[in-house]
Amino acid sequence: MWGFTISILLLSLESLRACPDECRCEDKAGVPTGDCEGRGLYSLPPGIPKEVGTLILKNNSLDHLPSDSFVNFTQLQTLHLQRNWLVTLPVSLFSSQSQLTVLYLYGNRLTSLPDHIFTPVPKLERLHLSGNQLAHFSDAVFAPLVKLKTLLLSGNRLQALSPNSFQNLQKLRVLSLSSNKLTSLHKDLFRPLRSLRVCTLNNNQLAQLPESIFRGLHDLYWLTLAHNSLRHLPVNLFQQKQIKHLYLYSNQLQSLHAGQLQPLPDLQTVKLNGNQLEVLPSGFFANLPKLSTVTVYDNPWRCDCSSSYMRGWVRDHGQLVKSQGLQSGGAVMCDSPTQVRGLPMANLTDADFSHC
Repeated sequence: MWGFTISILLLSLESLRACPDECRCEDKAGVPTGDCEGRGLYSLPPGIPKEVGTLILKNNSLDHLPSDSFVNFTQLQTLHLQRNWLVTLPVSLFSSQSQLTVLYLYGNRLTSLPDHIFTPVPKLERLHLSGNQLAHFSDAVFAPLVKLKTLLLSGNRLQALSPNSFQNLQKLRVLSLSSNKLTSLHKDLFRPLRSLRVCTLNNNQLAQLPESIFRGLHDLYWLTLAHNSLRHLPVNLFQQKQIKHLYLYSNQLQSLHAGQLQPLPDLQTVKLNGNQLEVLPSGFFANLPKLSTVTVYDNPWRCDCSSSYMRGWVRDHGQLVKSQGLQSGGAVMCDSPTQVRGLPMANLTDADFSHC
């Protein structure tokens, strides 16, 4: 048995020695690897050992891949195709890659994905498609990827998503949809994603959210909704007890509901800076024992009788309030009435509110 294993290893090492000049072929942590990074390649060089488990073709000038490009690489587990010039992919490009678990395609010019391109790679766990030009994809594209854990789609041109876009992705943990052109989300979009932990939706054009959009995501602990056009949030939007980090900055939020954060006992970070908030309802930050970072700067805070809760909370919890550089003690500045405009809210005294 040992003799057979050694023979296989020797054959693999001998194969790695037969490597095209444009690449380095070596064993990395027990994985035969063909590294052809940054060689100005316009096509796949012949002679790469078919036994490679990792193939690195990133940072080249590949703009076209024939459908049989990887037909001989049946042991491939990780494939790096990021930062090339790919516009389209043949539907059968990965037909021989049944062992593939990691695929990097970010930083290309992909405008679409064939419906069944991922059918041959059911073991895929990480798929990086950020920084392309995808405007849409069909419900069939990701459906075969039942083991997928990470899906990155940020920096594309997505404007709308079907409610079945992520069907069958029950094991997905990380989903990035940031920096697209999404204007709305269907209430059932995330329903299949029972294992989702991280969801980034920042830098889109979302003006409103369905109240049930995150319902059932019991493992969600990181949610980013920053840099959208949200004016109001549904009362019961946040019911995910595991959320630790909530980013709502740089929207157009005008008000928040009392008790809106109460279902989040593990909340550590909430960022509300850069909105249109004038007051916070009484008790807004109550019963959040793990809260350690709050940002509320760049809001038009009203410092009058309606702000007594906010003023008291800032005074008593100043160490939690962070400035733009995340230093403690960030000042919450009054915007109105005119007589206190520009003054730190915490500096106001009871005498300033004696008429209340």
